[in-house]
Amino acid sequence: NRVLPPSLRVNLAREVPPDFHPRSHTLTKTYAYTLHTDDILPPLLRITRFHVPRPPLNLSLLAQGAKLMEQETSHNFLAFSGQREKARGEGRGGERGVESVEIQKVSGGLEIRVKGKGFLYHQVRHMVGALILVSQSKMSLETLRKILESSPEETSTEFKPSWRLPPPQGLCLEMVVGVRVSGFGLLV
Repeated sequence: NRVLPPSLRVNLAREVPPDFHPRSHTLTKTYAYTLHTDDILPPLLRITRFHVPRPPLNLSLLAQGAKLMEQETSHNFLAFSGQREKARGEGRGGERGVESVEIQKVSGGLEIRVKGKGFLYHQVRHMVGALILVSQSKMSLETLRKILESSPEETSTEFKPSWRLPPPQGLCLEMVVGVRVSGFGLLV
């Protein structure tokens, strides 16, 4: 830990087989994104929260938007990727299953927790950006639904994100759950 930057800490390390890869051996990842909704952002929280004081967020619309994003089978999240043109050009799809999108109140704001098997580049931050617009009535739930149900071809031409990509401050990879690899035990 002494050679790592202050923002990173290793709590547990285990030996893994040579063919282990964190992407292909991961069952789920959970990200949390924290929004500060009070008028004033305390200076010490500026590196761990995104400040969204106005217009106020409608929690009912926020919850409805989050529910639309949940679907274990998969939605097309290509519109929620920072590299959608590159992914499309390489033939990679944007189909991702999101197990849950939970919203809970925290002191001075909200935490949006997203759990799924895998995510596209910037996907969680783009999801939060879209949810903010929905909760401020700047994007309809119907528009969000159309984006999620669109084909990859439609995504690249019709659905350019109308939301601003939220900054990395506020995003935290909370948990990665791995799979059992024979002879090595459970990797968490």
